Amino acid sequence: MYLQSEEECGVGVFPDAVKMVIPWADVTRLERASPSFMTDAIRVTTRSRQRDFSMFLSIEEAFQMMVQLADITLRRLLDNEGFELDQDLQQPAHITKRVLEEHAQKEYFLALFRLPRRERLHEVVECSLWTPHSRCHTAGTLYASDSYMCFCSREEGCCSLLIPLTEVISIEKAESTSLLPNPIIVSIRSKKAFQFIELRERDVLAENMTKRLRSVQWKQAMFRNKDNRKKALIAPTPYYTFYYDKMYSDCEDNEPSGKPTTLNTEALMSAFHHTQPESSNNKPPIEQAKERLWQDHFEEYGRGVYMFRTEKIQRLVAMGIPESLRGELWLSFSDSASDLSFQPDYYANLVSESLGKCNLASEEIERDLHRSLPEHPAFQSDAAIAALRRVLTAYAYRNPKI
Repeated sequence: MYLQSEEECGVGVFPDAVKMVIPWADVTRLERASPSFMTDAIRVTTRSRQRDFSMFLSIEEAFQMMVQLADITLRRLLDNEGFELDQDLQQPAHITKRVLEEHAQKEYFLALFRLPRRERLHEVVECSLWTPHSRCHTAGTLYASDSYMCFCSREEGCCSLLIPLTEVISIEKAESTSLLPNPIIVSIRSKKAFQFIELRERDVLAENMTKRLRSVQWKQAMFRNKDNRKKALIAPTPYYTFYYDKMYSDCEDNEPSGKPTTLNTEALMSAFHHTQPESSNNKPPIEQAKERLWQDHFEEYGRGVYMFRTEKIQRLVAMGIPESLRGELWLSFSDSASDLSFQPDYYANLVSESLGKCNLASEEIERDLHRSLPEHPAFQSDAAIAALRRVLTAYAYRNPKI
């Protein structure tokens, strides 16, 4: 059996008696099977018929490679724009077993931490992370990409951590001891730090991550200089407080300051804001209970995008997020808070650029404005309708293919 990556030649079998070519584009299903006359086989189903292949030296390895090649072909056909982000897969003749393994590892990483496809995975290192909620170091894996440092515990669901490099101040090598071998300290903007130990090839890893951190900081400086923002990116001397006891956030509010002056820019929250101070007696008991549970979680696991994420947080989300925390938690879980701090005027610039543009999408938006949530109290004023128009028009301008 010969496996190729080109669309026109997928699976080929060339013994003396049988010759066949099965294009990946014709494959509708791949599965492991155990026919009566075979112990273990790979079943390839096409539009016209079904075939079983057996007697592999390593059937698991062969099956995984076939699944990956079929997936690559379908992505090339159905999602060409997303496929273009994977530079290693652009030339079929250069797709090797090693490339497929690296691609599978990257796909697992992006799915595990729900990161954008543009992220490139650079290092995968076994290590341990100090987790204050369990008062010990938790063994797991550190993933380092262009813009993130991520950790996942070895025990599934025990703990995971996402650290955007936009939030990092410094990455330092600490003194190695018998109790803390090969440690690295990652300091973040909220004057907190994370400690990783038992890192193999620590010096090379720290140097590579520091280079990527400087690149991110340089990009931040370019954006800020462009917008006449002169803020220090790095403290003169690294400082940090370990997450040993106190676990609360010092996150700064990042509000876009640039406002277009040629249209009404009154934010919807100025007219309708569910987080306005109100007596706890006016809140439903279930909302009060949810808020208490989340506050307890913040005190134990931290707050913000770099909070420790465990199975407990999944249960809290399943129970329902209180109204007063929905905006904050959406920014944290989607990591939009980092994007907002990295490009603070991005939305305001989109609104300004899309102003006055007339196309099919803008006509549809105007027709739907007064039909969107007509009974919701937040959309009962001209300011609210204008805010909804700005969001929809800016998004349509950013993504014209919708």
